[in-house]
Amino acid sequence: MSNITSLQINQKQIQISSFFLGQTIKSTLPINSPRLHLKDGSVLSSTNYSDFIEYIKTNKANMSDCFLEGEDSVPFEQPILSSNGTLGSDTFAVSQTAYVTDAGGGQAYTCFDNNSNTFWYAWPYPYELTMYNPQPICITNMQITNGHYTRLPYKGKVFASDDNKNWTELTTWTNPNEDTYGVWNIDLSDNTKAYSYYKLSITQDNANGNGAQIYNINLTATVGVSALDKYNKILNKNGYCEKYIYDSESNTVKLPTSDNKSAYEYVVIK
Repeated sequence: MSNITSLQINQKQIQISSFFLGQTIKSTLPINSPRLHLKDGSVLSSTNYSDFIEYIKTNKANMSDCFLEGEDSVPFEQPILSSNGTLGSDTFAVSQTAYVTDAGGGQAYTCFDNNSNTFWYAWPYPYELTMYNPQPICITNMQITNGHYTRLPYKGKVFASDDNKNWTELTTWTNPNEDTYGVWNIDLSDNTKAYSYYKLSITQDNANGNGAQIYNINLTATVGVSALDKYNKILNKNGYCEKYIYDSESNTVKLPTSDNKSAYEYVVIK
C-alpha cells in the first residue's frame, strides 16, 4: 500500500505543467512531508519529490496498490463490520486486546456495525482497539458513543503506525461525559499524515478498573489516490519524463522527456 505527498522545495507550493505537442495539463501539488506507502506496509520518506517519481517509474510493475498521501484526497467511507476481520488484509479490519460478553458486550467490530444496541466491552486491562485500512487514511476526528454510564472510557491516548509495530502518539484525551451516556469527540485535527493503523488506548475507566464500554466509533478521515495513477497523469501516461533536473538559480525543476524537442515538462515554484 502506498502514498506520496509532494515535492518540497523551500516549503512552497509547486505547479507541474506538462506540454506535449501543443497540449497543456496542469496539476497543483500541496506541500507536506513526502511519503510513499508501499504494499508491504513500509513507507519511503524524502524531501525531494523527484525521488518518488523515479522510484515509481522503476517499480511500475509493483505500484498498483501504492498510494499518494494527501494528493487529491477524498472522504473516507467507513465500512460496516459484522466481524473483526484480519489486520493486514485487503479490507478495513479491527482488533482488541481484551473483551467480555457480559451484559451483551462484544468484540471491537461492534463499534463499527451500525447498531446502537451492541458495544465493545473492554476488560481486563490493557483496553486497546486497533483499526486497520489497506489504503492509508488520515484520521482527523474520532466520534465516540459512550456505553453504560458506570462502565465508560475516561482517559486514554491515540496512536498511529505504518506497520503495526512502530507507533506514534497522536494525542491524549479525557472523556467529557464520564458519568453519562452521550457522544463526544477525540480531536485529531493536528494529524496531517496518512497511516494504515490507528490504536485507541483506554488507560482509565470510570469503574475502578472494572471495564469500559463503547457503542459506536465514527471516523472522520481522508484517503489519497493511486501513486501509479498520479504518476501516469503527471507524465502524460507515456513516461516521457526520464529524470528531474533542479536548477537552483531559476528555482525550477526541469524534466527532459524525449528526443522530440517539442515535448518537454517543467515545474515552476509558485
